[in-house]
Amino acid sequence: MRVSVLQGRRVDADTLRQAVQRLASCTLIASHWPFRGSRREVALALAGFLARSGWPTEDVKTFATTAALASLGDEEWLTRQNDVETTVDRLAKALPATRIPKLSALIGDNVVSKLTAWLGISAGVSDAQYSRSVPSWPDRPGSEAFRGLAGEIVSMIEPHSEAGPVALLSQLLVGFGRLLKGASPCAVAKTLGDTVAVMEQHYAPYVKELRERTRRIIASDEGIEGSAE
Repeated sequence: MRVSVLQGRRVDADTLRQAVQRLASCTLIASHWPFRGSRREVALALAGFLARSGWPTEDVKTFATTAALASLGDEEWLTRQNDVETTVDRLAKALPATRIPKLSALIGDNVVSKLTAWLGISAGVSDAQYSRSVPSWPDRPGSEAFRGLAGEIVSMIEPHSEAGPVALLSQLLVGFGRLLKGASPCAVAKTLGDTVAVMEQHYAPYVKELRERTRRIIASDEGIEGSAE
């Protein structure tokens, strides 16, 4: 998907049609590109769909980064190239990679239906090229998983993070577990894949409160199950 100035030149109808289709499709995706939380997931799923449909890697990179940039809400648009490379590499190794179902869940069935129609790609074509069985994604945890202090922390961090709430909750629980066992901030940061500064800013301040709440719950007749109700 390369755009060039064709002043004074003739192009055949098929080339022009493909250029218009891709431009319209890229604009469609840009208008539905998420501002926070799931931008990387959208890029990965989009890359999986286009790569499975036979698009060259460079075309997929151009499409994904252009959509992210045109959205005017993704300051990390250039890193979407890395997301494409990650997906292509997984496909080359016959590993699972997200595709249309995940993309539909993130930006909507109607948007993906238009995308496949405008690009002239059947939703089933890409999967047919990679018939290897891919495990289905587990259901997202219910609201019960975000109750209490952990849920409060996730709700505070999410507006300022690229990660989704489930990823934040998972990291939070792992980080707390290690801190509660006395691990150093550096060791916890390494586990979470964050810097020490990020870990200390988002996780460490809550450790003392979590300890105190846990002790109170355990010491009470209410118990762990009762406190979650």
